[in-house]
Amino acid sequence: MTIFITNKNQKSSCHYLFLDNELVKMRIHLPYSAMPGSIGKPMHSAYYFKGEILVDRYEINFPEVDIEKYKNEGLELFKKASAYLKNKLDS
Repeated sequence: MTIFITNKNQKSSCHYLFLDNELVKMRIHLPYSAMPGSIGKPMHSAYYFKGEILVDRYEINFPEVDIEKYKNEGLELFKKASAYLKNKLDS
């Protein structure tokens, strides 16, 4: 399951990839205003998980972020999406 959430007010987004009900990858997209020194340069991030443990990270010209906050947001969204789909399938 993939969950993609966008915050239009902050011009940011987060992309979560779940495999077998586990978060395996998270990508955070932030506007250049979060790291003005990166304007005109690539600005990327990707975080890889096994279980709920961060096992690898890739950041280029990216600001310091609270990975746990984003991870927990994704896990909550996954729980809600799973419950919604289960409810729809059981109906």
